[in-house]
Amino acid sequence: MTRSCWLEDGEQITTSFSEEGSIVFSMDELYYGKKSEEFVQTLEKTVAYRISIEDLRSLLETDLEFCNWGRIIHQNEYRRIHRTHKERLTLDAAARYEAFKGQFPGVCRRASLKYIASYLGITLSTLSRLRAKKG
Repeated sequence: MTRSCWLEDGEQITTSFSEEGSIVFSMDELYYGKKSEEFVQTLEKTVAYRISIEDLRSLLETDLEFCNWGRIIHQNEYRRIHRTHKERLTLDAAARYEAFKGQFPGVCRRASLKYIASYLGITLSTLSRLRAKKG
């Protein structure tokens, strides 16, 4: 399992989690040739594979099946980001946590509460209170 995060004023802000079989990459590097602002941290022992940006771009430009696979990955990531953005703007902390549990049950069991709280945009003490209320 991994988590992605930004570093803002010395504080790590969790932006996403990835579990087995997931893909982690930088859209900034792939599409804009810019160094990513996100860092990826492994949270458990991880086997990772890498491909250079140049090779990835070449595959996306020359292999239709690979290109379609990439499009589906991007569609799913866009949907996740869109849903998370909407939830942060419209749901209270308890509802955000419930939505998170539904979307990432494995992460709820395996990740540190401080990373989950950061992802949800709430304090660790708020998350602890929400968890205590549920049982």
